[in-house]
Amino acid sequence: MESNREKTEKAPVTAVLSFDTNWSERFPEFNPRAAGMREMFRDNEGVRHSSGLLSSSIAAGYFIIATRALGLAAGPMTGADFEGITQEFFPDGERKAFLAVNLGYGVLPEYDRNPRFSFDEAAEIL
Repeated sequence: MESNREKTEKAPVTAVLSFDTNWSERFPEFNPRAAGMREMFRDNEGVRHSSGLLSSSIAAGYFIIATRALGLAAGPMTGADFEGITQEFFPDGERKAFLAVNLGYGVLPEYDRNPRFSFDEAAEIL
């Protein structure tokens, strides 16, 4: 997105977050008790992709929290040409970019914080 271009050019660092499209091949390393799950994911690209993206998105949240805990500003952006970013940085196709995060020391925003939904508007307890 054009509105993100200037922010990215001014940021000291921009982290490109990606996920390994064949993450499930490493089940024996990160979850030996579930090593047999490798075949299930190998045979189902849709589930493998959506599970990899979901797990990576959760990890991205932790990444942002950690950088902010270190005193850095973190500006995550989804409005980017991630297919182009993937081709540029991960040409082998094994990883897919899904988020860019500008990192640096914060500046005062040009505008007030946007309104937030109340708990009751955003969640339902069943």
